[in-house]
Amino acid sequence: FHYDEIGSTQIEAKSLRDQGAAGGTLVVARIQTAGYGRRGDFWHSASGGLWFSLIIKPSFGLDQSGVFSQACAQIIVKVLKGHLPELEFEIKAPNDVLARAKGGQFKKVCGLLLDGSISGLSCNPQTLTPNSASYDWLIVGVGLNVNNQLSPELRPAATTLQELAGRPVPR
Repeated sequence: FHYDEIGSTQIEAKSLRDQGAAGGTLVVARIQTAGYGRRGDFWHSASGGLWFSLIIKPSFGLDQSGVFSQACAQIIVKVLKGHLPELEFEIKAPNDVLARAKGGQFKKVCGLLLDGSISGLSCNPQTLTPNSASYDWLIVGVGLNVNNQLSPELRPAATTLQELAGRPVPR
């Protein structure tokens, strides 16, 4: 599902899942007006970024949430390094991908959000104590700053791939 503008890909993916959408369903938006992060913080999602949520039916339990979140971040770093080998990336647990900015400091370039259901109970697994419960479904939300403009208040802690590469970056 591709939207020009939507409140949140994560909320739309949850709604689609509630309507019976299968694992592998992808929700992508050019702009999000109500994107959010792990603690419910607003995620600035202007045109030019990559904003998406993927519904999966995991075969692992809640006790593996942290490992899965790290694996998702590692995949993003691997893809970014493959396309932008001149840039340096690192993972800030549990759900951020940082890039070395000019001046040497690392700034946030990507955020991950995992939302799931365990035996019919909706939850955010990154804030629960892990146990042996199994997921009914899991939604992986990704917000990647590519060619989007950042608001002034985000500039001290965040950056975009375009800013780091010095050129527009294909999404």
